[in-house]
Amino acid sequence: VDGVVGVSNTFSDHLKHLETVLHSVSRHRLGLSAALKEIIGLAQRTLLSAVGEEVDASAAYTSFHEALFNLPSLSKEHINTCIEEINALTDGVGAMTQSEIEAL
Repeated sequence: VDGVVGVSNTFSDHLKHLETVLHSVSRHRLGLSAALKEIIGLAQRTLLSAVGEEVDASAAYTSFHEALFNLPSLSKEHINTCIEEINALTDGVGAMTQSEIEAL
């Protein structure tokens, strides 16, 4: 009794396939997270430059980034937070555009 567990080749092949799939999913999720963070960063910097670096906007930007970087990059929460932030930024830009139109 040497502690070796015997498994079939079919089971081993199944585990190898599962490992490949999980690696692929994690790699793509990491890529999605990185792309979303890049989009958000660019959008936030652009929006902050448009509002003239107001204290409230700058504090919100810093607070969001601190919270975002505390979430694991592969987590569903991280990706959902990024999507919610993109929606919030889109709403902010829409409000700014409407304000500009009304000012004209």
